[in-house]
Formats: sequence, C-alpha cells, structure tokens
Amino acid sequence: MQERVKQFWLPSLVTLLAGWGILAILIWAGVQPFMTRPGQPEGLYVYWPWIAALPFVGAIGAYMSRKAQSSGWKIYAAGAFPVIAMAIVFLLILAWSFIVDRQVVPALKLMGFAAGMVSWVVIPGLALCVGIVVESMRRRPSASQ
Repeated sequence: MQERVKQFWLPSLVTLLAGWGILAILIWAGVQPFMTRPGQPEGLYVYWPWIAALPFVGAIGAYMSRKAQSSGWKIYAAGAFPVIAMAIVFLLILAWSFIVDRQVVPALKLMGFAAGMVSWVVIPGLALCVGIVVESMRRRPSASQ
C-alpha cells in the first residue's frame, strides 16, 4: 500500500465513516437536534450527542495517521476530514444555489449558508480538533529522550 494511502486516505476514510455513521445512528434512533430557530434558514441545528462523540473520532483519525508514520498537516487533515468534506459540499451547494435558484434573495441564501456552516462545519470542526489536539499532546515524545 502506498504511504499516502496509509498515512492520509485510510485514516480520513475511517474518520469520515465513523463521524457520519454516528450521526446516522443518532438520527435513526430519533435523537432530535437542538434548534435555535426551527424552520428558519438562519437557525442552527446541533446534535449534541454527536458533537460529544466527535473528539473521540478526531483522536482516532489522528492516531491512525500518526501510527502510519505521518506528520504535519496529514495528521490534522485526517482527523478533521468529515468537516473538510462537509465544507466542500456547502461551498458547492452555495455556488449551485446562486446559479439555479435565482428567485431567493441573496442575503437569505448567505444567512442560511452561514448558519449551515456553523452547524455542520464550525462546531463539529472544533469538536474534532479537541480530539486531535489531545491525541497530539498524548503522543508527543518527552524532552528527556
């Protein structure tokens, strides 16, 4: 197996599947999100049990990447891959919405986009980063070696 696959793509795939798999199970189980403005485009939707699980998911991705002798940005990108993928999806949706649905006011699109980014990228990204940082601190070699 190539080093790039072992160091980045495999841990990224595990992180992506674990993170979104947990969310799928929570939705299937009927867990309701915390909503700031139900039914409004600028409302936030946050699944707190999912957010609580994401530090562990980020730590698993960082651990797998570091175990494969990875370093630098690959460790952090592998641990945060679910939000990187979601950010790309949101940017594609935003571009598509301006091309296809021109009847919606641009300010409303941007408010909905910002709320979605906070709900699905920023808050989960912070949770994943907590796990990555904790894993990085745990695995750091001591100065006496």
